Amino acid sequence: MRTSWRVFAAAALIAGLATTPAQAQPNAPIANVTGGKIRGAMIEGQATFKNIPYAAPPVDDLRWREPQPVAAWSGTRDARAFGHPCVQPNAPDTSEDCLTVNVWAPQWPAKSAKAVMVWFHGGGNTEGWANTPFYYGSDLARHGVVVVTAQYRLGVFGFFAHPELTKESAHRASGNYGLLDQIAVLRWVRDNIGAFGGDPANVTIFGESAGAEDVGLLLVSPLAKGLFHRAIAESGPLRKVYPSLARQEKECGGIAAALDAPPMGQIAFLRKLSAEDVLTTAWNNPQACRPVNVDGYVLTEQPLKSYAEGKQHKVPFMLGNTLREGFTPMTTAQLKAEIAAQYGALGPRVLALYGLDRPEPPRPDPLYGDALIQYGTDQSHRCRAVLEGIQHAATGEAFYQFQFSRSLPGQTEMMSTHTDEIPFVFGETALKPMRLMASADAKLSEQMESYWTNFAKQGDPNGPGLPRWTKFDAGRKAYMSFAESGAAPGEGLRRAQCDIFLDAERARPTWQYPERAPE
Repeated sequence: MRTSWRVFAAAALIAGLATTPAQAQPNAPIANVTGGKIRGAMIEGQATFKNIPYAAPPVDDLRWREPQPVAAWSGTRDARAFGHPCVQPNAPDTSEDCLTVNVWAPQWPAKSAKAVMVWFHGGGNTEGWANTPFYYGSDLARHGVVVVTAQYRLGVFGFFAHPELTKESAHRASGNYGLLDQIAVLRWVRDNIGAFGGDPANVTIFGESAGAEDVGLLLVSPLAKGLFHRAIAESGPLRKVYPSLARQEKECGGIAAALDAPPMGQIAFLRKLSAEDVLTTAWNNPQACRPVNVDGYVLTEQPLKSYAEGKQHKVPFMLGNTLREGFTPMTTAQLKAEIAAQYGALGPRVLALYGLDRPEPPRPDPLYGDALIQYGTDQSHRCRAVLEGIQHAATGEAFYQFQFSRSLPGQTEMMSTHTDEIPFVFGETALKPMRLMASADAKLSEQMESYWTNFAKQGDPNGPGLPRWTKFDAGRKAYMSFAESGAAPGEGLRRAQCDIFLDAERARPTWQYPERAPE
């Protein structure tokens, strides 16, 4: 998430905590869940429940362990106020006691089982939280779905691997605790969502950025099989080659050393340290312990290999990006060197496509930007989405591709970038803080909410009054564009650039040639 989003979210969270109602409503909804009874609130006809624990607090001896069962409570737990964000920098009121979900139910009591949408936030798997108006589920719920937003462990608390942790694990694995939290959320949904009118047999996972990446990882994790039935990934195609468990253990060892852990019994020592000390040390050593590893348990092989071989879970899948997703700043000479590394013998063709085969710098494309912005978005997002579309469609399951290009207030024209689609997916409560109040914004948001919720209900985004969104196939490569003028179908998004990307991927698959993986 960008800094501006964090500022908005932090202010909204603090305001929300300060305005929690002091007394329960006479008609307050009560639900029975794992652990006991909870009391929520009725807001404009919807039942809303917040801060519901789906696992025990991962504190003390449970730090860096798989999520453990919730302890039962007596009486009725108040579920009207949000819980803590998980430990991270740049966020208010954080805590390790953060493994909670929030639920929006469209009617109370429920008259029929509704499709369920489970949101995993972005933030690089190191930052972010669910308790912000940008992720309130009320507007999506008005389309007849039950919405769940979830918190999961981040950064060093969510992805720290260590030989001692691997040894104490029954599965001889360590590190992917944040992903295990997400899987625990889905198990909680399976066991409890019926109490909110949700259908446990019709669950869609969706996320943005790192949350979208995690959706892609859950699509190949054996532990997540059968726990969801559709998937939506916004601005987060799989593109990385992840370290092995052994390499992750070695890299994370720098954190233990920086915290002066003794040669033996390091984990017992580290579990006694304050969360603040562990976080500060890890944050000051950003390359020492990066998220996600191939641990043989949550992930059994390189995810890109699984997709290439058609091993992903067989569910309908939607994936897309914004117009200009962002890029790593570099000089023209550095960009040419990166193209050579990623494309090898195909490099000259790529240079010509981006106008980099001439002495003078190429003119920016009026829609897609300069060569660096074009290349960064094509390689990390657009063409990766095309690749995943071809791979997923080959399994026989539906795949839908999209591109979002609405410029937000304060941006120059055609500058839609990473995260910009989120307010339109979540509707009015997210649009207002971003000053997106024009009728065109409301129309675009309504279209996107309808497509997203239709997809959750039936595995197909289409419905009455919407432009027809054609399924992706390897030939036409259909996609849907979302711009200020509304939804519009298209075919062959950046076809020339993505065709050569596909040629390069066939010759040198990223999972075998890590130099093809963008940072």
